[in-house]
Order: sequence, then structure tokens, then C-alpha cells
Amino acid sequence: MDKDKKLGLRTEKWVRIFAAFLAFMWLCTIISKSIYVSRLPEVTTQTPSKKYIEHKVEADGIVTAGSEIAVNTLSGLRVERINVQAGDEVKKGDALFIVDLSDLEELIKQKQDELSRLELQLNTAQFNATLDAQKKEIAVLWAKEDYDNADKETAVTVERAQSALNEAENELKEHLDATAPHTSDSERKKAWDKYNEWKNRRYELEDLIDEKERGIEELEKKVKEEESAAYSGEQGGESKEDDTQESLKKAKEELEKLKAELNGLERNPVAQPDYSAEESEYDEWQSKKSGLEDEVRAAKQSLEDAKLAREEELRQKRRSIASAEVLSNADASISIYNMDIARLQGEIADLNDVKSGQCTIKSKVDGYVADVLVATGQRTTDTAAVLITDKTSEYMFRFSITKEQGKYVRLGDSLELKLGGQGSGSIEVTADYVTENNAGGYDVACRLGDTKAPIGCYGAAKKTVQGDLHPKTVPIDAVYSEKAASYLFVLKEKTGILGKEYYAEKLKVNVTDSNDLYAAIEGAAIGNDTQIIVFSSKELKQGESVRPQE
Repeated sequence: MDKDKKLGLRTEKWVRIFAAFLAFMWLCTIISKSIYVSRLPEVTTQTPSKKYIEHKVEADGIVTAGSEIAVNTLSGLRVERINVQAGDEVKKGDALFIVDLSDLEELIKQKQDELSRLELQLNTAQFNATLDAQKKEIAVLWAKEDYDNADKETAVTVERAQSALNEAENELKEHLDATAPHTSDSERKKAWDKYNEWKNRRYELEDLIDEKERGIEELEKKVKEEESAAYSGEQGGESKEDDTQESLKKAKEELEKLKAELNGLERNPVAQPDYSAEESEYDEWQSKKSGLEDEVRAAKQSLEDAKLAREEELRQKRRSIASAEVLSNADASISIYNMDIARLQGEIADLNDVKSGQCTIKSKVDGYVADVLVATGQRTTDTAAVLITDKTSEYMFRFSITKEQGKYVRLGDSLELKLGGQGSGSIEVTADYVTENNAGGYDVACRLGDTKAPIGCYGAAKKTVQGDLHPKTVPIDAVYSEKAASYLFVLKEKTGILGKEYYAEKLKVNVTDSNDLYAAIEGAAIGNDTQIIVFSSKELKQGESVRPQE
């Protein structure tokens, strides 16, 4: 019994110890989670909303005169005293500043000395120009005279060459008319054919006669043999003798005919053609003809050379005339001297006018002095010395805006203007002039009309443009930029070691419009219920755990 009781007490003790351990672990977990969560960036989220993106253009400006009149004077005048300052009201004829009289007289003397020097230089230049013109006229006359002489001399040379050619052509013509005898090749062939035919027939007849004589000798010998045979009483001898006698007789008759033909050829011999003398005479004629033709060609060449030489000579002479007649290089020195003299005379007259006006530069209109651009003791320049605003011109309010603001202020737009010293009220004006400035923005000028405001009065112009309605807009602070791209962070949920946790996910978006408060965005991953982080207690990173604000 005691053992069971002790066992129960021991079990109860261990249960209490285990329960205390679990409570301690739960407390440590709560503390660890609290510490972990407390270190996470605290964020505020918001879902996209439908809004109009409103644009406000606000710019400070100043009231100026509608027109300014520049008071100019001669440059180089030393200022002795300035009688006005910016903001002073002046009347027409009021003295603005006075120049140094002694310095003015010295300037006049310097100008007069310079005028005398220019007049001397002008006289010299005019004399030299007249002398050059005379030299040029003489050069032209000499060039024309050289041309006339060259024309005559080369014409004589061409005429002589033409005469030589005519003589050579006449000699050649006379030689050609007295042609040398010359047998043509066909006639020569006929003569040789005839001679050869005669000679060959003669040789043939001589051969035939020799052959017939040998035949006759044989026949006579045969007749004698047959006669001997007949005397001896041989049978048939008489008949053979008769045949042989007949053949001998016939052979002798043929021999006589051949000899008669040969005698006829010898009585009418054909002389062997001989053209050597004719050839010699013809060669001599041809040689002379060639020589005369060479002379004609040489005469023609000489004529051509004479004509070419004449053309070249006359061309050179014409060029010499043209060169002599060419105008001299443009020389504007005389005109420049005249202009400089006229300029100096005008400057001297202007300086004398200033001197006669008691060295005082006066206002030409009624108005206010806008700016004094000269200083005592310094010399005037060729720019304005004093600027005066014209009282009769309409006043303008001028201000400048940036290039981005220029999208919402156009020529002719209405603006709200509040001028200093006009109480709490404002007036409506129109953007009458919009011009680009050197800063990359725009200068805007608005006519004030009947509104009374002093020149130099400051004011503020404002214009509000409602813009378009966008389905998804977020606070401008929720949008970040990086490398020309825009992005934002959205709140996402995940399960961690301590249970449900939240983290920030970076999403790229396209900003279609924005102002100082809101930005219109586009992005496929952005829905109407997307929790967009609009504020974070620390700088966020992609995937970083965060703590939503309660």
C-alpha cells in the first residue's frame, strides 16, 4: 500500500515536471517568435484603387513690361556720371547719364586723324587703279598687233606651201600623162606562147624529118635486097618489091611535105620576145613617178604643218589677247576706303551731336528704368546702355516651367494667377506665349490686361488637369525605379517554422501615368485584391519576410 502511494506520488511529480517543461518551452517559443517578428520590417498594404490621376502645375513668376526700349549710344564713350537707377520713373528728355567731354573731344580728334589717313590712302588707290587701267589698255593693243602680224606671216607661209604642192601635183600629172610603153602580161604571154609554139614545132619537124630519112634509108636498103632476091628467082620476090617500092615512095612524099613545112617555118621565123629595154624604160618611169609622188606627199605634209602652225600661232595670240583683256583681280580697297570714310564721317557727326547736346544721353520715352547697363568710369559698348519700360505697353506675367510640366500647359490654356499684394483673390489669365528656353523647359508669358500690378511684382501661376480614369492606381511611394524599369512589392503568405509567415515579392509593372501622390500601373500579376506594400519600416528585398501592420 505504501509502495503504491509512493509510486503515485512519484508519477504525479514527474507529470508536474513535464507540464512545467512544456509550459517553459511554449513560453520560450512565444518569446522567440516575438523577438523574430519584432525584427522583421513592418509594412502597410493596400489594394489597387480606381482613380483619376490629377496633375497640378505651379510656378512662380514676375510682372514685366510688355515691351522694353533700349537706349543706345555710340560705343567707346567714357561715362562720367549716371543720373538714374533701376526702378526710377523718367520722362522723355530726362538725362540718363553724362559722358566725359575731354575724352569725347579726344575721340573726335582721333577719328578726324583716321579720316585724313583714309582719304590719303583713297587718293593713292585711285591713282594706282588709273595707272593699272592704262597699262592694261596698252597690253591689249600690243596683243592685238601681235595677232595681226602673226596672221599675215602665217598666211604667207601657208600660201607658199600651197604653191609648192600645186607645182608638185602638176609635175606628177604631166609625168602620168606621158606614160612609158608597157606590154601587158597577157600580151607577153601570148607572144611567148606563139614563140614557144613555133620553136616546139620546128624541133618536132626536125625530129620527124630525121625519123623519115632513117625510114627511107631502111626502105631503100630493103628494095635493093628485094631486087637481088628477084634476080635470083625467088618465088614471090616481085610482089614484095612492089609493096616496098610503094612504101618508099609514100615515105619520100611525106618527107618532102615535112621539109616543105620546115622551110615555111624557117622562112617565117617567130622572134624570141625581149622586153628588157621596155622594162628598163618602164622602171625609170616608175622611179620618177615615185619620186614625184613623194614630193607631192611632202608638199601636202608641209601644207598641213603650215596650217597647223598657223592655227597654233593664232590660238596663242588670241589667248594673249584674252589674257590681256581679262579683268584684274577684284580689288574692293577703293570701295572699302569710301565706306570707311563715310562711316568715320558719320561717327564724327554723331560724336559732335553728343558734344553739342552737352554730353548728355537722354530718355526718348516716358517710362521706368528697367536696367542700367553702364558704369561710371567705364566706356559704353555697342549694346544697350539703359533699358526703359514703356508705360503705354500692356504688362505681362512671365514664369518658367519644366519640360514635364509643359505637357499640361499649352498655348491658349487658362491658368489661375495670384499676384503678391492682391489679397487672397486670384485672376484667370491665358498662356499667350510659350517658348522653349535654354534650360530645356519652357518660358510662358500671360497678358495681364486691365489688372493693375507694379513691374517687378511676384506671383504664382497654377493649373490643374484632372487626367484620365485609371482602373489600378497605387500611392506613388509604393513604386520604385531601377535601370529605367518600375517595380513594386506585394505581400505574399507562406508557412515557416513558426507557422504562417508573410514575405515581400518584387513585381515589375508599367507606370502609365503619375503625379506627386499616385501612379497608374499595369501588370499581369496585379489584381484588384492584390495586397501592395505601400510603406515599409526598412528597405525591402525580394523574398524577405515582413510583418504586416496590425
